Amino acid sequence: MDNRPEIARAAAEAAARQSYGKLVAFLAARTRDVAGAEDALADAFA
Repeated sequence: MDNRPEIARAAAEAAARQSYGKLVAFLAARTRDVAGAEDALADAFA
C-alpha cells in the first residue's frame, strides 16, 4: 500500500505546528488583526 499521502500530511502538519507562531505574526503584521490571522490559519489548516 502507498502511504505517501499520509507521510506528506504528517510532514505538513509538523511544519505548520513548528511555524504557527511565525505565520500568525506575519499575517497579523500585514493585517494588523491578530484574531483574524489566527482564524485565517485555522481555516487554512482545517
